[in-house]
Formats: sequence, structure tokens, C-alpha cells
Amino acid sequence: IELVGLLLALSSSLASAQVGGPPSCSLSANPPSTPPGGTVQLQGSCSNTNINTIYQWSGPGTSSCSNTSTSCTIVAPSAPGTYSYTLTPINGIPGNATVTVTATPPPSCALAASPTNPAPNAIVQLHGSCTNLPGGSSFVWTGPGTNVCSATSPDCTVHAPTVPGSVTYTLAAAFPGGATAPA
Repeated sequence: IELVGLLLALSSSLASAQVGGPPSCSLSANPPSTPPGGTVQLQGSCSNTNINTIYQWSGPGTSSCSNTSTSCTIVAPSAPGTYSYTLTPINGIPGNATVTVTATPPPSCALAASPTNPAPNAIVQLHGSCTNLPGGSSFVWTGPGTNVCSATSPDCTVHAPTVPGSVTYTLAAAFPGGATAPA
């Protein structure tokens, strides 16, 4: 009689495990668009799994992702394009999700001065032009008198040095993650 009770309990337990359906995951990327080489956090949310569930990651840069975790930090590919990532719980029951990470062209900046041959102590307009900068970017200025330049603007007005000669002004865009795009 005890054996029948055990079989009924086991049978009941197995039936309740299947009620929720097969394991499945959804996957998101933060940020979903990044410059080549940018850091992307992949975050999975899985249902009908347990603490022993093993996961399989696929997509560029996922070789270092843990097979016991639903989150992974990757480095975006170096070539611009759209890349797919998949997280699959692999305890014998398939289920997966895909997210796309778009790698944009790298940020770049150019700098122009007007006039290009100023008289000593004359006003010089510096104009920077940057493309593909991610949000949160700032500007780093170097050269005589650039201490008055703002980290929030690619444009600056300075005075030329009082001693005739050649000087160099530079502008670099600094963006989250510590990378820069020099002009």
C-alpha cells in the first residue's frame, strides 16, 4: 500500500511540473545599439526553469557567458552590422529568445579654426563636428586658452597666443565606458 501511495505522489509531482509548460526565455540588450567594441548587457528572463537549469548562449562574444546564468556582458563586434543573440534553456526541452544588437560606425570628430592664421591675441573660433556620439558624451579640449572651453560643447572661442608661432588645438569626445574619439 505504501508503494502505491509513493507512485501516486510521484505521478502527481510529475504532472504538476508539466502544467507550466516547457522552459522558455526572453532576452533584452542594454543598450540595444552601440558603437563597435561597446559593452552590452544581455539579460534573460526565463520561466518554468529551476536552479539546476543549464543555458546555452549563442552569438558573437558569448563564449565567456556562464551556462548557469541568464545574464552576460559582451563586447559588441568591431564591424558595424546587426547581430543576433540567443539564450536557450537546455534541460532537454527547447525554448529560446533572440535579441538584435546594432553596431553603429565608431564616433569621430573633426576640428576647424577660424581664422587659421590669426594675429597675436586675436579671437579664434574653434568649431568641432562629431558624429555617432552616444548619449552622455562630453568634450575634452587641449591647446592654449582652451581652459575656457566647455565640456558640453564642440565649439569654443579662445584668444590666440600673444607670441607669434604655430599652436595646436585638439578636441576629443569622451563617451561612457572611457573611450574617446579624437579630432
